[in-house]
Amino acid sequence: GKCLMIDTKGSLVYAPENKLVAVLGMEDVIIVDTGDALLVCPKSRAQEVKKIVESLSENGEDKFI
Repeated sequence: GKCLMIDTKGSLVYAPENKLVAVLGMEDVIIVDTGDALLVCPKSRAQEVKKIVESLSENGEDKFI
């Protein structure tokens, strides 16, 4: 997708082609938009995404995994 970053560094942004993501004043973050789910987390905690996956699975929200 299209991304506009102002005063933002060391960050990763992923979004669908038809979506604009504007990021202001962030550093070392990950932003992932898959259309039906949005993840925002510090890069330093990216390995902990598995906790989100486990929680979604436990709560019957597998459609978002």
